[in-house]
Order: sequence, then C-alpha cells, then structure tokens
Amino acid sequence: MQLIQDAKKAYEQRLIAAFPAIKIAFENVKFDPPSSLYLAVNSLVDNPTDVVLGDDYFRENIILNIFVVGEANTGTGAILTKAEEVRELFKKGTFILQGTSRIYVLTTPHIMGTTETSSRPVCPVQIRITVEAG
Repeated sequence: MQLIQDAKKAYEQRLIAAFPAIKIAFENVKFDPPSSLYLAVNSLVDNPTDVVLGDDYFRENIILNIFVVGEANTGTGAILTKAEEVRELFKKGTFILQGTSRIYVLTTPHIMGTTETSSRPVCPVQIRITVEAG
C-alpha cells in the first residue's frame, strides 16, 4: 500500500494547481525562499486508525501543515487572506481519488494564528487528512 505517497502526491498537485504564481517549499526539496509570499509544506503521519472493515481495508491519518510566509515588515493581512484560501482549498468534505487511495478532509482546517520568524510573518494552517484503501 502506498497511501502516504498517494496523499502526498495529491496535496502537492492540488497546491501547485491552485497557486501557480506562488513558490512552494515541499519537504526535502531544495528551495531558495523568495522575498515575496510563499508556502512551506510539511506533514506528520499520525497513528493509523485500526478499524476492522475487511482484510484489505487500511486507514492512515496525516496532519498536513502549510505555513504561509509573508513579506518582511508588511503585517499579517496578506498571510491571513492566503491562509483562508488554503483552508478553502482543503475545506471539510474535500475528497480526492489518487490511484486506488481515497483521500478525505473530514474536519475544518485550523488557521493557527500568526507569528514572526526572521522578521517575516508566518501563519500555519493545519489540515487533518484521512487516507483509505481497501
């Protein structure tokens, strides 16, 4: 089963298609941050849900973090607006079929407020993804 790889491919393709003019830093891919707004993506594979729905059924849970990084010294308006666009892209009820994996967003993504790193404003958006096969 390649549920995690299918989910990663699906959310990366979705982000690229939705935000073609914005640079996106994906995990373990060389990236030179621009001075303009960009997105940084990482994920955490959470404990699988161990339900019994047949021998071939399996469910993975992924926490997808998308960090909206703004321009230095410009405030938080632009990053909060982009964070809302990210939340809408992965809104509760989103379904994606990637290969044989079914990918769901079952809860509303969480915009986690803003902070500053190296004089740049950052707004994390946390998305809980469920991936099923079988």
